[in-house]
Amino acid sequence: MGHADVLRASVILLHAALEDLLRSIEELRLPGAMPTAFERIRFLTPGGAVRDGKEKFSLVDLAAYRGQTVDDVFRAAIDGHLEHSNYNNIGEIKQALVRVGISYTIMSPVAAALEAMMKRRHWIAHRADVNPMTGRGHHAAQSIGKDVVSSWIDVVESFGRDVLQRI
Repeated sequence: MGHADVLRASVILLHAALEDLLRSIEELRLPGAMPTAFERIRFLTPGGAVRDGKEKFSLVDLAAYRGQTVDDVFRAAIDGHLEHSNYNNIGEIKQALVRVGISYTIMSPVAAALEAMMKRRHWIAHRADVNPMTGRGHHAAQSIGKDVVSSWIDVVESFGRDVLQRI
């Protein structure tokens, strides 16, 4: 494994750390969030399956939740949402921040760098970082340098500090 492969692995882990931060903040803040935060979070059945999106419940539907508190139902829905959550672009990060009552404008200074890091992570994870430029003088994988990865680390750390200061 060469230095470039270690840098690629670093980008994957950096994105995972960013996702873990956002998921943890949602886990902490969503239970007390404003009602609008739940617009895209679905109910789970007592067995853990996502409900079909019906907006109205009959007593027959509600009977499946008998014995649970409203807080229990919310926690299950939040846990199900977080279990399958991804933050692969700026729009998804923005939505997460809005759900937890943090102004998404805090990411303005770092949005372009976060987006670049996430796009590169996607390319590394799903395309093996194959270089789209082929032919003589082009390597099989895209080049990646320590400086760019270090700058992305700084951006994620800065963004993380800014978010944590607001919770």
